[in-house]
Amino acid sequence: PRGVKALTGDFYTYADRDDHYWSGYFASRAFFKGVDRVLEARLRAAEGAYALALPVARARGASWEAAVRALHEHLVFARRNLGLFQHHDGITGTAKDRVVVDYGERLLGGINAAHKVLAVAMQMLLASSSQGALAPGSPWPPAAAGGGGGAAALKPDTIRAAVDALPTDELLDLALGPRTVAVFNPLARERKQVLSVLVSHQPACVRGWVGTDDGDGDGTAEMHLPAQLDLVWEDAAASRPSAGRFRLWFEAHLRPLATHTFTVSRCAAGTATSPDQLVPAASSTTVYNSVSRADDVTATSPDGDAAARAAELLEPLKFHVEHVTTPPAAGTKIYTDYLGVEVGKDGRLATVLTRREDDDGGGGGGGGGGGGEVQFVAHSVAEQFITYGSSQSGAYLFLPQGGPVPIPNPEGRPLVRVQQGPLVSEVVYMSALVQRTARLYNTPGVQGRAVELRNLVDLRRESNKELVVRYLTDIDNEDGGEPVFFSDLNGFTMHRRRHERKLTLQGNFYPMPQMAFLQGPAARAAHGGVGTGDVRLSLHTAQPVGVASLQQGFLEVMLDRTLRQDDNRGLGQGVRDNHPTEVSMLLTVERTHPQSDRHSAETTPAPSDSNALAHPSLFGHAASLHLNHPPVVMLGGPAAASPNPNPAAGTAFLPLAGRGLPVDTYFLNLRNLDQENSDVLALVRRLGYDCSKAAYGPPVGDLATAHTSDGKVDLAASFARRYNVAEVADHMLSHVREKLPGAGGRGVHGSQTDAGGQMTIDPMEIGAASFRLDSK
Repeated sequence: PRGVKALTGDFYTYADRDDHYWSGYFASRAFFKGVDRVLEARLRAAEGAYALALPVARARGASWEAAVRALHEHLVFARRNLGLFQHHDGITGTAKDRVVVDYGERLLGGINAAHKVLAVAMQMLLASSSQGALAPGSPWPPAAAGGGGGAAALKPDTIRAAVDALPTDELLDLALGPRTVAVFNPLARERKQVLSVLVSHQPACVRGWVGTDDGDGDGTAEMHLPAQLDLVWEDAAASRPSAGRFRLWFEAHLRPLATHTFTVSRCAAGTATSPDQLVPAASSTTVYNSVSRADDVTATSPDGDAAARAAELLEPLKFHVEHVTTPPAAGTKIYTDYLGVEVGKDGRLATVLTRREDDDGGGGGGGGGGGGEVQFVAHSVAEQFITYGSSQSGAYLFLPQGGPVPIPNPEGRPLVRVQQGPLVSEVVYMSALVQRTARLYNTPGVQGRAVELRNLVDLRRESNKELVVRYLTDIDNEDGGEPVFFSDLNGFTMHRRRHERKLTLQGNFYPMPQMAFLQGPAARAAHGGVGTGDVRLSLHTAQPVGVASLQQGFLEVMLDRTLRQDDNRGLGQGVRDNHPTEVSMLLTVERTHPQSDRHSAETTPAPSDSNALAHPSLFGHAASLHLNHPPVVMLGGPAAASPNPNPAAGTAFLPLAGRGLPVDTYFLNLRNLDQENSDVLALVRRLGYDCSKAAYGPPVGDLATAHTSDGKVDLAASFARRYNVAEVADHMLSHVREKLPGAGGRGVHGSQTDAGGQMTIDPMEIGAASFRLDSK
């Protein structure tokens, strides 16, 4: 009722006395916070692949079903390890060193267990789609796979050598012949995505299926896919390219919950002249503030050019490499058809360029080359890396002393590497404490509308420092003279955060498990004097961090911390076990939608409203899901040596009809109920979203096919392509039992599922339904 005072919020940030705010643990042990998110994503993907593979195996025969059911113990192992790390001294980073090592071993064990499930499940799904190569009743594994007990011919594209090590890429050795790459899309929506693998030879070509535009076909043709080759550098200064190691990027169209295969091989000599084949493009590299004298590079494979000619292969590509002793000129840019980034003389982010919303696509300026027909709007996003010092902070508490200090640069001039290509372009900034990569993808859809920021942090030689990245924008996000921004609570709701001047700096930092944004009127664009109107700048993160907006237009994020002393909150030690840590984020800029008055009960109120609520837009939700649930990439053996477990390019298992679930819903989880039961439990979340915000530029790719359905999800129709859905029951979220008769009304539980598989979910609710999947 009007006039009644209401208390809102979540009681963050907590202080137990004086100015002792518990905001330090938001970034303590940042390395393991990131590993936790990796295990969460891999386990969710493994659950879904297992649930899809079990009905297929059951239809194929006893040996197939036994091979899948044997994987269940690996799922249980991964679930338990993930659950254990959610302890209030695990995910928070406030355990003793020896306990942290034990947590790390369990997290790594859980990731490896999830990979075992994914490898066998993906292999089985692909084998069942190989045009009858394996008849029902044939034994598992096929003879070509070798081994027994459900051994998988697929392996992850990255490995972690130790619990405290970052993942490294596995090399795809093309000397053995064409190699298969299998990809599982863990989201129930299609996505256009640029993927990468590490290959031993160049040039390398990629073949795969290109599907029909309506989303219902299994594929229309097998053809070469757009690809790009990058040099892999032995050192940060880019003075020595690696011999026999090249980064191959290629664009893939992934169907909902689908498993696809692609074939990677050395390009034949006729590739350049064949009309249906594409020669991968070689990227160009410029290194600023360089002391190297390296020049253009024709990086050859280990067997050299002569062997390539003898085998009638395409000649090696030449990579343009330029070393410059001066800093980059102000305004140095990389851009694609959809997005651009401008850096300053120090190599740090200065401006984000978004495509004009009234630009209908005319000429294309992709790959950093740029045509003159695509018009951009400039948004000021100045990047700073700073540290806070303290002799009192500990694992729990953030007690900075003095103001922020800019991080030092090597000899005052950081190395800046600019790499450009038709699919992927990036700017790498290298300083004493952090190596930041700002990367753009020239692909339609979500991936192409976000700036990927990878911050590789190393504080092992530092003491009592808190490293923060700060973004200074031209957005007026003030309310009553104080900055306002929004951060999420466990990735479910967004909470309004207002800077409180009466509090200390540490009291104005808040948790950011998944995303944060600030919004408001922005200055007129520098590009062409175009006014940007109301703008929302969002940061999406791949691990929990801390966030604050201390001044108008500021948004700063904690990256990592190292502390010598205990803060007397029970740990009894400092935080000194730092490791090289990658903090990955997506930066997106959105505009106010011109049709913002349409069906929008969730539309964000004006910032002047002290009780204003906000939701991410559909694009914002999609960006967060894209970051936190990447495709699972598995590498196969030589394609000719094992045709069944490594199906030829073009094989795909497409479980969902059409384009998948409506974009305002997604499978929070899709899992088998237990080892003995073949029933599947689907947890479906309906997103709360803001209709008034949209990505800049015309909707293309997976953004153009987005659709909603007022919270209605037809489970039977969704799985109708490959499965029959039966015995549907409305379930409790706890998985323990079905909803009691008469207690399943949406007014009580927020969701309802009928016997025909039609699920109806209210906004901001989670629905649960169990059902039986039988393979057709």
